[in-house]
Amino acid sequence: MKNTLNIILGLGLLGALLYGVFKTLGWLYSHILAVDPRISAALITGLIAIIATSLTITIPKYLEKKMEIEEHLREKKSETYKELVELLFKVLMGSKTGNSLTEKELIQSMSKFTENLILWGSEDVIKSYKSYRDYFINRTSGQELSLESIQIMENLLLSIRRDMGHKNKNLEKGDILSLFINDLDKVLERLKVS
Repeated sequence: MKNTLNIILGLGLLGALLYGVFKTLGWLYSHILAVDPRISAALITGLIAIIATSLTITIPKYLEKKMEIEEHLREKKSETYKELVELLFKVLMGSKTGNSLTEKELIQSMSKFTENLILWGSEDVIKSYKSYRDYFINRTSGQELSLESIQIMENLLLSIRRDMGHKNKNLEKGDILSLFINDLDKVLERLKVS
């Protein structure tokens, strides 16, 4: 209801603005034509030059500023997402490499990532991370990996890739996780059976 009201109000304001612009242009046009043709031609030429110059200066500045902001956001997002991927690798590979994280280190890393995610993450990534975090908080300690946990983790990684501009069109379920879970097919098969 509120959105509909906002749309109607926005369309009304836009209509009023366009009406005002056309009325003003009509008034100017009628007054310029009433003046000597040589003067009106000079006025029209000057007006066109002013408008063209203004647009030539303001549009590129606007686009440049927009690109600068997007680049800054991409940089921050990239750093933030890199932190999470590194953390996931440490958690998943820790036992194999002998660099397991303590619970305190894990909590500190997750807290730091959450702070950065709030500032720089897209809505999709925040929702995926919330699902991931909720699942792992409610899981009992020492519980084996489940099919659901693997899917939640992969959804988070796919959300991050989408936010960084990747399409993910040709990626199938398991493609990303198979990069750091060597026998993913066997693990998935075992999880489906149990």
